Amino acid sequence: MEKIKKSFTKAFLPIAVSAAALVVFSKVFDFAERISENYVPLRISIHLGFNIYVNELVFSLIVFLIVSPFYIGLYDFLFCRVSGKNPSVSDIFKFYRSPGKFFKSAVARCVAEIAIMLISPIFMFLMAFSSGGEAAIGALIIIIIVICIYFAFTLVPYIYAKNPSEGIVLIAEKSVKLFIKYFYVLIAANVIILVLDAVYLKFAPNNNLYQGRLEDYNADVIYSNILSGVGSWILTVFTMWISFTAVYIIFEKEDKHMLKEFFNRKNNDDIEEEAPFIEPYDFFIEADERFNDEKIIETEDIRGVDILAVLDEMELADDVKIDLAIRRKLKKMFEELSFEIGEYVTYEGGREIENDFTEEIDEREFEVSVEITRNSDYEPFKLILRVNASDNDNEE
Repeated sequence: MEKIKKSFTKAFLPIAVSAAALVVFSKVFDFAERISENYVPLRISIHLGFNIYVNELVFSLIVFLIVSPFYIGLYDFLFCRVSGKNPSVSDIFKFYRSPGKFFKSAVARCVAEIAIMLISPIFMFLMAFSSGGEAAIGALIIIIIVICIYFAFTLVPYIYAKNPSEGIVLIAEKSVKLFIKYFYVLIAANVIILVLDAVYLKFAPNNNLYQGRLEDYNADVIYSNILSGVGSWILTVFTMWISFTAVYIIFEKEDKHMLKEFFNRKNNDDIEEEAPFIEPYDFFIEADERFNDEKIIETEDIRGVDILAVLDEMELADDVKIDLAIRRKLKKMFEELSFEIGEYVTYEGGREIENDFTEEIDEREFEVSVEITRNSDYEPFKLILRVNASDNDNEE
């Protein structure tokens, strides 16, 4: 309940404003599409009893491409807000800043549809050999499979918003794993959304059967269109908020699960350390002396990198990676560096920035350094995180 409350207080208002902008944007493109049909009435006849209008396909594709980075940026903005940060409104549009992130956003939003398009024909082919009751059962199985595919990949845009430096394939794999683990959360959210859709359709204004004078009819149409627009906006707001809240709950559950596993592992280590007797040479042989490592990653969104996650992936002793002083100083230093290098208008000729600090752990001094470079406007940022240790006793 606490997560739902936090999501409502931090995310509902931005979603409401964004939904209003999307509704206005949709109306503008609908108007442009109708104009294009009057002047360029192109269509393709399909020998299956229907026509495909080229204008509609083109405009639908254009709308999808344009709004996809907006959705991904909005998700990233909302995740920052619910985590206690205070992001800038301009961050919503950061996925428009490079062609790579622009088109990757569209791919992230249509992974589920692509998977359905690739897999559904296989089952349709199998159904061609069925008849009677078998066909009905086969149709039901296909519907269930399509729904599962949709749910399995529905988390892809949200995962990409939190981890834009990861590949789509890896993000899709994570989405499937989270769906298998937390499918009940997604099902519950979509059941609520279906109920809201049903209520909206039940009470939505309809003038098709209106009887009366023409001027009364026109006035009623204008009034109903206004109500329909407001109702569509309200439905969109709650649908987006419910979907985001469900994903937020899943991510929070997963983070706590990973944290619990980490502390359980630490407790097991403590139990082993309390063994009755340990030979000195056994202790030194098994001691974790991974005190030096370097991690290099490339990304198009340097401000979107989770530097603490990069630290956790390094081959370092746990005592180094979980040290609160190191984590706090590293996060602050990286935020300053990524902000500074992200302010450049152009990177032609190359840009470079770096900084470091030292921290002592168990009489051992560690130097932590971060270096960020970018050689041109068309190349990704290169991040190098280094951790090096020097034993003070040996130095003396």
